[in-house]
Amino acid sequence: MSLPQAKFRELVFLLLYRHQFVDTAEVEEINFYMSTLKTTKQNVNRAKSYVSLIREKQLKLDESIGEVSVGYDLDRIQSIELNILRLALYEILFDDTIPEKVSISEAIRLAKKFSCKDAGRFVNGILDQLYKNKSETVYTDAI
Repeated sequence: MSLPQAKFRELVFLLLYRHQFVDTAEVEEINFYMSTLKTTKQNVNRAKSYVSLIREKQLKLDESIGEVSVGYDLDRIQSIELNILRLALYEILFDDTIPEKVSISEAIRLAKKFSCKDAGRFVNGILDQLYKNKSETVYTDAI
């Protein structure tokens, strides 16, 4: 059973967020995600693989987020928002299969769903600046 991209992104976010506290995934956890999101073990394993890719780039992602989060040190950003930013920025920088604007829109949706009402604006502001920085860098590099 194929999982819609929005649900897959939620699963990736949940696993990514969980990794901030515990590094291993128990069988019960996999079963929980399967039943909660009505998905297959294959989709959960696919999401776990995607989380591994994000975690490999986490230092670069965090560095980029830290550069644009004026007034907020990385350790002051709530864990939920930080992991949403990591996921979206990974998609923007390293996943060519997802349009950048979709990644930003989905990150805002996740922030509104899993955090407080102002989280969407915060996530949007950070990602918008990162997107602009990426566009300027690409343009500058092309000259």
